[in-house]
Amino acid sequence: MDPRYRFIDDPENPGWMVGPEPDSGRFMDVIGRIRACVESPTVSRLRVQPLERHRNIVGTVHGGFMMALIDQALFIGPAMLEVPGMRGGLTIDCSCQFLRPALFEKTLDVVVELLRETGRMAFVRGAVEQDGEAVVAFSGTVRKARD
Repeated sequence: MDPRYRFIDDPENPGWMVGPEPDSGRFMDVIGRIRACVESPTVSRLRVQPLERHRNIVGTVHGGFMMALIDQALFIGPAMLEVPGMRGGLTIDCSCQFLRPALFEKTLDVVVELLRETGRMAFVRGAVEQDGEAVVAFSGTVRKARD
């Protein structure tokens, strides 16, 4: 993974990496602590525990939070797979299909599949899951940054 993401081995969860504590004052801090692992040469998994600030008016996880998390996953997922140019890249498009409410009390896993990589683009699809069931399906295209 690109060391500029500052993910390190997670001593509490062997095989996983953990991102830095959110304290940069930037938008990404709203997501909270992200853990990530590689499941295959084309699939990575991110894990986030919803926080109180992610709750919507009816007590489930806010859709806007889910979309922000997915946008980060479009970059962090491929970066975990050693795809260059993810840091500083641009989201070209992202499509989300909300399948059911995400429960606030349960961990969110974002399964990210790299479909194709070219010199300047990465094509990704995946799902946000709780207890192994999809709550949001997504696909997106990222224009890679020049390293």
